[in-house]
Amino acid sequence: MENKELVGEVEISVRIYDSKFSSEVAAAVSKAKIKWNINTYCKVEIVFDTCIYETPEFYKAKLDKKFFNKNMKIDNKEIKKSDFIYVLLNQQLNGTVEALNSLGIPISSATIIGDKTNHTDIIKISIWKDEEYTNNPDPFLKIFSVTPDRQYLIERTAQALAPLILKEMRKGSFQEFCRKEGTRKTEKAECLFKAIIDNTNFDLSVTDMLSSAKLLSMWPLIIEHKSNEGTIQPHTIVDIPEYIIFTKSKGSSWSIREVSDLKEAEKCITKLGYNLKGTEFMLVLKDLQPLPFSLMKAENGCFSFISKEDAASEKNLMVCWDTNKT
Repeated sequence: MENKELVGEVEISVRIYDSKFSSEVAAAVSKAKIKWNINTYCKVEIVFDTCIYETPEFYKAKLDKKFFNKNMKIDNKEIKKSDFIYVLLNQQLNGTVEALNSLGIPISSATIIGDKTNHTDIIKISIWKDEEYTNNPDPFLKIFSVTPDRQYLIERTAQALAPLILKEMRKGSFQEFCRKEGTRKTEKAECLFKAIIDNTNFDLSVTDMLSSAKLLSMWPLIIEHKSNEGTIQPHTIVDIPEYIIFTKSKGSSWSIREVSDLKEAEKCITKLGYNLKGTEFMLVLKDLQPLPFSLMKAENGCFSFISKEDAASEKNLMVCWDTNKT
C-alpha cells in the first residue's frame, strides 16, 4: 500500500468464498480492538492464497447478480472461470467494506489480492491510514480494486518490460564501452560550436551560441537554443557522435541533434527539415566535418534538383550527397 502508517492488522482462518466472510472479518477486527478515530480514513487490503482456486468448493459459491457486468452470463454453470473469480472477489470485497463501515471505520479505498502465501486457510487483513483523506470531507469516490493473482500480474508485467529493460541495459553497456575504447570522441563545447560557425553564413559567434545553448541530452546528443538559459561553458566536455545535424529555424531558434547514420540524416532533412516553411538552414557534420548535399524532387517519374528555399511543402524530397566536395 502507498501509506506506511499501519492502523491495524489481523489474520483469520476462513475461506475467501465463505458466505459469512465479511462478518468474520468485521468480528476479527472488532475483537482485535484496532484503534482509529472518526477523522482517520483508511485503506483496506485483503490478501489470500491463490491455491484456493484449485478447490472445487470455491466455484460452488453463490454469486450476487449485481456484481455481474453486461458481458457476463448470469448462469453460474456457464460463466467463465475468470469471470466467476472476479465477481466473487468483488462481492466479498464490497461486503467486507460494508461490514467495516458498520464498525465506524471510514474506508476511502479497498483492495483484495490473491497471492502465494503458503497459508491456504489464512486471510490477512491490513488497515492503513489514508493521509490524503484524513481530516478532509468524506471522499466522493471510493476506490475498490480486485487483483485475482498478483504473482501472475507481476510475471506478465516483467515479461512486457523485459525487452525495454534489456534494450536500455545494452544501450548503457554500449555507451560505457565506447567511452572506455575511445570510439566515442569527446571535445570541448567550443570546438563543436566552432565547427558549426565555420560552415554557416549566419551572423553568429561561438560566444553567442554558448550563451543560449542548453544541453538536453548527452546520449543521444541534443542541444537546443533556449533564450537566457545557457547551461554550457566553452570548456564543458561533450561527447561527439559521428553524425550531427544542425538546424536553424527562421528567427533565433536552432538545435544540434545526433543522428545514427546518413539514412536518418536524410529523413531529418526531407521530413523534418527543408520540407517545412520554418526551416532556414541545415548542416550535416561527420566527425565535425561538413557533408555538403543538394536536394532533389521526384515528379511524374522524373527527378530534378530543387533549391533549399523552394523545398518547403514538397512531399517527395530526396537528398543528393555532394561527395566531390567532401
